[in-house]
Amino acid sequence: MNATQRIDDPEVRAGTLTGIAAAQAKAGEWQAARNTFTEAINVAQTIDSAYLRASGLKEIATAQAKAGNVADALETTQTIDDPDSRAQTLTGIAAAQMETGERRSARNIFAEAINAAQTIDKAWARSSRLTEVAAAQAKAGEQQAARNTFTEAINATQRINDPERRAQTLTGIAAAQMETGERRSARNTFTEAINAAQRIHSAKPRSSRLEEIATAQAKAGEQQAANRTLTAAFDAAQYLNTPYDRLTTSARILSTQAKTGNVNDAMEAFRKTFKARETHLSEAALRLDRSDRVLVQRGLASLGKDVGAADGVFGQRTRAAVRSWQVDAGFKATGHLTREQADRLIAAGRRAAAAATETQRLKEFCAEVPQSELCRDL
Repeated sequence: MNATQRIDDPEVRAGTLTGIAAAQAKAGEWQAARNTFTEAINVAQTIDSAYLRASGLKEIATAQAKAGNVADALETTQTIDDPDSRAQTLTGIAAAQMETGERRSARNIFAEAINAAQTIDKAWARSSRLTEVAAAQAKAGEQQAARNTFTEAINATQRINDPERRAQTLTGIAAAQMETGERRSARNTFTEAINAAQRIHSAKPRSSRLEEIATAQAKAGEQQAANRTLTAAFDAAQYLNTPYDRLTTSARILSTQAKTGNVNDAMEAFRKTFKARETHLSEAALRLDRSDRVLVQRGLASLGKDVGAADGVFGQRTRAAVRSWQVDAGFKATGHLTREQADRLIAAGRRAAAAATETQRLKEFCAEVPQSELCRDL
């Protein structure tokens, strides 16, 4: 009795048989491998779950292609009911054919993958799969074919009604275009993604989606475009209902922009966003996580008198702020600041807020309270 027949779970059994068949093919036992692959297919077809059944057949077809049995792999692929899984499997086979120099065969299989992708019901999934095919075509040197498939992917997004999902899908296409050298087309696609994001009704997801687009732009080396998109994300954050929500969202955007090496641009956007009209920023800032709080404290410090002195971040209204700052300032042992320590902190804050530049403000402050977490992290 074949040992695999003792395995009750058809998913596990099909996977085991696939592994045996691959090993047989590697050993040159071609007929035995084909027989075992056939057995694996028959078992996979009995898997109840449509998703798991498609996954099992995809694994078998991929193994057949790697073993050199491309015709059998294509035949197995046609038994996969789910068009998304079928398109993905065909893309992998086509890419493998390209690597072995079978370019004509690969082109035909890419065409089959595109046809399968076009039958995917959900527009965002259809677009994403077409994007994957286009990226594989570009990697294989089929640049014109890739451009055409990217166009099909973009066209598919027109049927995505949800602007958030559409912006996300377009961002993925633009990033793939950038990676394949289609920079001009990618810039246009990023613009479409931004336009879609700007149509998101709720401020929080609108800001988040714009931030995601900007991150992709920065990763692609489009720094100026990323800065403009992050400024739009900052603007969107101002429509959130509470100072804390506005500040936490802006803190995340500030952190994202700072990570790209554009701290000055980040601070400038931060200044433009808050100006002097916010009145509760210090209370919100002190509730942030440590890494964000340090960045925001630096951003608020750069505002000087406009917000810093008026809001009590480094100014007169500091009693509540000072109590929260005692951990950063290293006064854990006593649990509170002495009057002298508090007065020194307040005085340093006043001088910092009055200084002419951000560097001078921070230097003044850190000279008085060098143990502050802010000074340690800068």
